[in-house]
Amino acid sequence: MNWHPDEQTAQAANQFPFPIHQQEPAPQPLGRNFIPASWNRRTIAQAWPAGPLRSDPERIIQLFRDAHYLEALAMTVSWGRMRKQAPIYDDRNLPDIERALKQCAKSIQETNEAQDAWLILTGNQRQHLGWSAVMASKTLHFLSRALPDPVGQSPPVPRDGKVSLCYVWPGWIAHVPPPQRPQNWKENTFEAYNRYMTAILVWAGQRHWTTTQIETTIFHEGTMA
Repeated sequence: MNWHPDEQTAQAANQFPFPIHQQEPAPQPLGRNFIPASWNRRTIAQAWPAGPLRSDPERIIQLFRDAHYLEALAMTVSWGRMRKQAPIYDDRNLPDIERALKQCAKSIQETNEAQDAWLILTGNQRQHLGWSAVMASKTLHFLSRALPDPVGQSPPVPRDGKVSLCYVWPGWIAHVPPPQRPQNWKENTFEAYNRYMTAILVWAGQRHWTTTQIETTIFHEGTMA
């Protein structure tokens, strides 16, 4: 995927890498036991795979790949433990949510960039979903990984509050001299998310890992801290 790194963030991330202790990437967290009947009201077709289900990353990716957008979204909500986040569904019609997710996939495929898709998910206009950066980043992560190879080694990765904002950001920025500190990551804008992704891309490049591997490893160490 094409990214346009934030220059100040890239310079600081290169000069002051975030300390990662593991030498090998950590596996991405698995999901939870998933009971489709509890989520049927969040879908239209109820196109669930057969057998016992878990909201695991590979299952979510396959659902997005098969264009079962609402089922994939439900599993993303489960995987990210976001079920209590009412604004994800709020008063929006399911066809509108499905249409927005289709538009995200089409935009990423056509541009190989995430900015327009980010606006579709987080924007406040009527045609947008108004989601938080946390939910948007989790959704675009799996949606992008379900698309053909142009997304490659650098898909957008999840950004959360507990680890990304409360562990990584303060742990990293404390070692960056004040004149060299970039703006923070906490806003809902694509610019803030792009600054976060810039740091992830730099640190992934330093280890020759994918953005998924670097985020997953940092998340794992952050939850253990």
